Amino acid sequence: MAGIEKFSMRLFAGAVDEIIVFFPDLKSQLNIARFKISAQEFIAKGMLFSLLSFILTVPMLSLILSLFLGTFLFSFMTAFTFSIAIGIAVFVLYINYPKSIISQKRKDIDKSLPFLVLNLSSIAGSKLNLTQIFKIFYKFSDTGETGKQIKQINDDVDILGLDINTSLERAVARSPSKTLKEILWGILAINRTGGDLVGFLREKSTNLMVEYRRKLSNISRQMSIYILTSIMSGISGGGSQGIITIQAFMIFVFIPAISIAFIFLLKTLIPSIG
Repeated sequence: MAGIEKFSMRLFAGAVDEIIVFFPDLKSQLNIARFKISAQEFIAKGMLFSLLSFILTVPMLSLILSLFLGTFLFSFMTAFTFSIAIGIAVFVLYINYPKSIISQKRKDIDKSLPFLVLNLSSIAGSKLNLTQIFKIFYKFSDTGETGKQIKQINDDVDILGLDINTSLERAVARSPSKTLKEILWGILAINRTGGDLVGFLREKSTNLMVEYRRKLSNISRQMSIYILTSIMSGISGGGSQGIITIQAFMIFVFIPAISIAFIFLLKTLIPSIG
């Protein structure tokens, strides 16, 4: 891929310098999404992909449209216009790709935080120093994207030789989750001032658990309303024979399907710990 990046920069270096001001957050987004590429190279690659999509789409659309319309000139002009739109769409989708990665990482982190902060508060109660707390936490509570964030804190200390406070500052800068940022900032402030780390983490854990239960309650309420609405609408639509058919459908098809859907929702909401 390095070859593509170099080729893209040779083609579009001047244009990139002109438009990069319109993407002030791109460098930060690439860092959070863990794209090992500069903002200039990323934009240049997007422009190359956009150009290639335009070049490939024009002849294909021209041929297809000319077969249906019977006139090449009109087909070519139409294809040319559509291809410009497609090229722009490719560039926009490509530029926004890091945002979609960040959004997915944020969801993964926020889903696991209520349980992980509870674990972290338990480990912090052992009165170990913060570096040891994060090492033990990662060893026994590694899960998904949150585990990757904690691992990077430990790597900054063990591999780069940074102190834990600097490592936490770097972790805050690259975290895709606002909630995790707040927790790490709180830990950092307490470590600098000598506050009550265990109390802070327990309070955060309690708040996160309350929010977690609220989400579960909302899902349960919505599922109940959906089931009752479906039952009532089904019963009102038929006579006695229809009711028997509906009852059989509810027992053997609808309720099992709803149960599977509910289990799936819970599984996506509840992370696997450990």
